[in-house]
Amino acid sequence: MRLTEPNNKTFFQDLKIRRNIIMGRFRRFMNKNAIAVVMIPSIILLHYGWSVMQNNRSLVSEDEQIDLPVVTFAKYCWKRITDLQPNIVSKQVENKPINSTTQDPK
Repeated sequence: MRLTEPNNKTFFQDLKIRRNIIMGRFRRFMNKNAIAVVMIPSIILLHYGWSVMQNNRSLVSEDEQIDLPVVTFAKYCWKRITDLQPNIVSKQVENKPINSTTQDPK
């Protein structure tokens, strides 16, 4: 046996050790993040399916088409926030006494 030839036994043992290390890391990752690995693609596919169904005119007519529920909720929240700002200021002004010395004593 020459010195330049690789020792096949140690080469394959190294591959086996490396494979075990990689699989151990993969198992650890899957154990820690199993919910994220399953739920993130599921949410993406649900949103994609919703948009495909909404764009299919044989299932949903043009006047019945709605946005994604997340978009609808975001629009609702944004409208509530922007509509409440003037009301909050006006209520504070209405409840504030004009002059504390002119109030009627009880």
